[in-house]
Amino acid sequence: MLSLEAPAVAVVWTASLARLHGSKLPPGVLPGLALVVWVIYLLDRVLDTLGQPEAELDERHRFYLRHRLWIAGLAVPAGAAAAVWLAFWRIPAGLLVEALVLVPAVAFYLAVYTGARTRSLRRLALWGGPAMMLALHALPLSSGAKIAGSALVLALALLAWSSRLRGWVQNLLRKESAAGVIFALGCTTFARFSHQGADDPVHWLELMLLAFLFTGNLTVIAQQETPPANRRGQGVFLIGSAVFCAVLGHGGFFGGSSESLRAISLLVIAGLLLHLLLWKAARHRSAELFRVLADAALLLPPAWVWLR
Repeated sequence: MLSLEAPAVAVVWTASLARLHGSKLPPGVLPGLALVVWVIYLLDRVLDTLGQPEAELDERHRFYLRHRLWIAGLAVPAGAAAAVWLAFWRIPAGLLVEALVLVPAVAFYLAVYTGARTRSLRRLALWGGPAMMLALHALPLSSGAKIAGSALVLALALLAWSSRLRGWVQNLLRKESAAGVIFALGCTTFARFSHQGADDPVHWLELMLLAFLFTGNLTVIAQQETPPANRRGQGVFLIGSAVFCAVLGHGGFFGGSSESLRAISLLVIAGLLLHLLLWKAARHRSAELFRVLADAALLLPPAWVWLR
């Protein structure tokens, strides 16, 4: 209920990538990452409950519905304030700029994939859109940045307002895939920052590898939580992802080949195979137990980085 599994996974993978690359993490990076992931996770869960009858929610979402005022009014602002303090006083400015790519990605995700009813989203767009525009124009940004930001806010408001447009985007890009890519972007932010200026696609290939792993994790969890009659087999997807990651990590594509890339591809393949084993052995277990085991399947592979 504390929603600490996502921050734990982000911290472990970010620290493991830095160790593989021989990079030293600044003191505020891991706490800041954990806080940002935690706040996004809380927002996602609270938004999922907007306009939803309590009887239609699972136990986890009922918890967020019952405590939404405390979460949205205290936990989220406190976590966000701590993250902002770390961002401006403990994290290098260049890393902060690198991390800004996540802002529109997360906003897009929350606007499109939240489980809130359209009526609730329209209220958010009606009140949140103008507030975001005012905040944007109060910041010391260039005119071009303010125009681009305003266009983004309008696009997000349109997505929140139009259920048909959201449905089209959801059919084009599944929720699990979008979340997997965004999570991978966050975990690889420091790796990209520490190699800025290098003409090397390795870190983008690493992003692709981790996106496959995180998407696989979220997909098997989502499928396990659906009624058995509606579940789709995950064997082909997980094995296919593992094969693709093996080729991506060892094929020298786009000139990107390194010892760290090969090591990460092996860790990702191990994680995908652990999810396959979990799906075969435990998909009929309780949803809570399955989620714990799925999180363990994400955390076990990077442990090798610290034990070798």
